[in-house]
Amino acid sequence: MMNKRYRLHVAQLNVRSLLCHFSEFKETLYERKFDICCVTETWLKDEPDYLVNIDQYDFVRNDRLTRGGGTGIYVNKNIKYREISFKLNLENTTIFLEYDQFKILICAIYRPPSVDKKFLIEDIEDSLLASIPYSENLVIVGDKNIDVSNTKGADCVFYLSALNTFGLAQLVDLPTRKDAILDHVITNTPEALKDVKAVNYHYSDHDITSFTVDVDVSHANFKYVTYRDFRNFSPSSFSDELAYSSLDEIFVLRNIDDKVAHISCVLTRLFDKHAPVRSCRITKPPAPWLTNEIRQLMNNRDRAKKKYRKSRTALNR
Repeated sequence: MMNKRYRLHVAQLNVRSLLCHFSEFKETLYERKFDICCVTETWLKDEPDYLVNIDQYDFVRNDRLTRGGGTGIYVNKNIKYREISFKLNLENTTIFLEYDQFKILICAIYRPPSVDKKFLIEDIEDSLLASIPYSENLVIVGDKNIDVSNTKGADCVFYLSALNTFGLAQLVDLPTRKDAILDHVITNTPEALKDVKAVNYHYSDHDITSFTVDVDVSHANFKYVTYRDFRNFSPSSFSDELAYSSLDEIFVLRNIDDKVAHISCVLTRLFDKHAPVRSCRITKPPAPWLTNEIRQLMNNRDRAKKKYRKSRTALNR
């Protein structure tokens, strides 16, 4: 067995205007060395990417395009990930990460105070259901504008009861804005998340909430399969060479074992030439559902997304 251990450092912040606090925020990322940092209330409106780019990080963003709001996730460039599109009521950004056999979805959701809490509950349930094809590990972060420190309040009771029904846990137990716990870390695998902290930085009235994900991957050595490669096989060429081979020498051989050995030798030599033996490493199970039609749709999606990122117009959205 092979064992690998990763420690993923994740953070979230309601930044309340990324552009206004960009220099301080960038210094925070470099200082704390977060692998992933989710941001809410970015207040971005189609500003070009270079204004909020940070060396060593990719930035996945979803702007509101009107005043306020907006979500995004900074991801260290050394991490393999892809953006997942969840159609939710509230603003959100979601990424999918895969470490060998360990997979995790991280979703940043922002609920403005004016939006009914029932939409947040619906989105959390929808996120949990939508995550099933991707991973057993789901983490939802972001400013929910529900104070879970007020455990006797009707909003808190309703909210935490719903999370419990879905098999989810809220892990932040320290104030994140003044005396209130508004910025939450929700997960269906609380045992995988460690060191949940809240640290104040002067440029936002919300604390940065951070945690680590310890990923201990144990898996067997890669499986190898051997096969004959028939991609360039020509039946006519094979038949021609077989016709001029020494196969007819079996008629002068008297021992049956010698006849079988001669036939095997001639045929193996020809197949080695026309359909050589190859070996390959199996790293993923077969996916029979991934048809050519689905692959084409995935390619179309990726091209459209790339086009929109280059030119963020309503036509390309």
